[in-house]
Amino acid sequence: MTAIKSYTDIEQSCELAEILPRESADMYWIHWKAETIQGAFKPSSMDIPCWSLAALLEYLREHHLFPYITNTSDCILMDVTFYDEDETKKKSIVPLRFVRAEGKSILDACYELILKLHKINML
Repeated sequence: MTAIKSYTDIEQSCELAEILPRESADMYWIHWKAETIQGAFKPSSMDIPCWSLAALLEYLREHHLFPYITNTSDCILMDVTFYDEDETKKKSIVPLRFVRAEGKSILDACYELILKLHKINML
């Protein structure tokens, strides 16, 4: 049985921390590092926000983005279709846009979806 990934890992968390508001995180990684201050060893910590799947889906919901999730034999697909007001201004017949992300877990797919939506300025 495969272990369920409960929260974004440290690398994902660091990238999301640059995109999402810290208050949308529902947990923190505590990153310890050692420093030498005036010749004395002092450990210090830095809190890195991390997100559960529930927190990521809630953030998408707050932006009126509701993903459709498909489980294939190889991966999880997460799709979002949304109305694009810019296309309406161009007199497009179908002002809908589609974004797809995939991942090994549902949390990884959601993380990838958020990165893609941020890249096209939807978040």
